Amino acid sequence: MMTRKKIYLGDGLYAHFDGFQFWLTAPREGGDHEVALDSQTLEAFLKFVEKSWGVKITVEKVKPEPEDAV
Repeated sequence: MMTRKKIYLGDGLYAHFDGFQFWLTAPREGGDHEVALDSQTLEAFLKFVEKSWGVKITVEKVKPEPEDAV
């Protein structure tokens, strides 16, 4: 699933998916700050969240939603 539309996550942070990387964007007066997470980096981040919160995160493939639902 490719999401080009930026979605607001909260706390001034937006996200979108370009088909390869997950992009996090924080708009600023001098220009946006952006970070791209490829699959390995995203997995490392999720493992960090698991350790930090003491939780187990699982990922399950689901049927894609229509593009306008994202």
